[in-house]
Amino acid sequence: GRRSDVDLTKHSLGNVIKKAKELEMQAKENGYSIIFVDDINFPNVSFTRLQYVKMLEHLDNDMPRDDLTQEDTVITEEDFVNWFNFEKKGELTEWLYIAVDNDGLPIAMTETRIRRSTPHMAYVGDTGVLREHRGKKLGLTLKYLMLQRLLSDPISKDRVKTWITFNAKSNKHMIAVNDELGYVQSSLEHVYEFPIENLEKYFKN
Repeated sequence: GRRSDVDLTKHSLGNVIKKAKELEMQAKENGYSIIFVDDINFPNVSFTRLQYVKMLEHLDNDMPRDDLTQEDTVITEEDFVNWFNFEKKGELTEWLYIAVDNDGLPIAMTETRIRRSTPHMAYVGDTGVLREHRGKKLGLTLKYLMLQRLLSDPISKDRVKTWITFNAKSNKHMIAVNDELGYVQSSLEHVYEFPIENLEKYFKN
């Protein structure tokens, strides 16, 4: 896994606004609309929270796994709410930018979290685009809009200095998006896997 950070103090809000507006206009020309959500009740949107959760589940199961073996993720609406409520105990700010297609359904998202305990840092949760909608710079669009908010919202403006993300090392497309946003690799995480049968033998011995 690749951890990378971007120094927000090196970004010009004016330049980010210009780029975000350009990308959002391009998304609209391609038939998409972008919405901002900071309430897990999902008020005033064209889709249900369950539809959003099912998109998350699909995205999670389509992300690069490199050489790891794992079962597909199953996410229920209850799981999503419980996770959010658990995080809220840590006084969490949760921001989502979501791309919606012509049918009003969610097809892409990016998420950023800011915790009161570490107000100088923001963390990317997930960013993903459904496979059939890729190649239209939607991931970059969503992340530029999030960057604009980080630089301008009273919650984060002049407070959050570092925006942190993690990617599979093989996820070249998202790494390219992050590189364009100014991310720099800060560390690599190595994960090792071996069959459960070997683990059972180890403990028997």
